[in-house]
Amino acid sequence: MISLEGLAWLILRIGYAWLYLHALVGLLNQWQSTEDMVSLLFPKFTSFFAALMIAVMFVCSISLILGFYAEIAGFFLCFYNLLGMRLHYKLANIVKNFQLSKLADEADREPLQNAAELGYVGHITSAQKNAVLFAVAIFFMILGSGPVSLTQPMWF
Repeated sequence: MISLEGLAWLILRIGYAWLYLHALVGLLNQWQSTEDMVSLLFPKFTSFFAALMIAVMFVCSISLILGFYAEIAGFFLCFYNLLGMRLHYKLANIVKNFQLSKLADEADREPLQNAAELGYVGHITSAQKNAVLFAVAIFFMILGSGPVSLTQPMWF
C-alpha cells in the first residue's frame, strides 16, 4: 500500500511531467513553428536543438514519472527551464513591439494593441512559470523522485 507521502510525490511527479508531455503534442504538430521559436535562441543548428528540446522533454518526463534517476532529469530540466525563461522574455519583447503600418486605420490598431498587451503579459507570466519549474527541477535534482521510484536516491 502506498503511503500518503508516496502519493504526494507521485502527484508532484505526474503533474510536473504532464506539463512537458502535454506541450510536446503542440510542438510536434506545429513543427515549423517549433523550429521558428527555437531559432530565437539558436539561430544555427536549429533543427538539432529543436529535436534535442523534444528529447529532453520526453525522456525527462518519463524519468520523473517512473522515478528513474530523477536527479539527472532535474539537472537537464534546470537548463531547459532557464532557456524557456529567456525565450519567453524574447517573445514578450517581440510582441510588445508589434506595430501596424501607418496606412492601417484606427479600427485595426486598437485590436492589435490589445492583442500585443495580452501577448506580452502572457509571455512574461510564462517566463515566471519557467522560473517555478526551474525551482522544482532543482528540487528533483537534489532529492530525486521520492518514494515509489525505480531507483534509489543518488546522493544519500
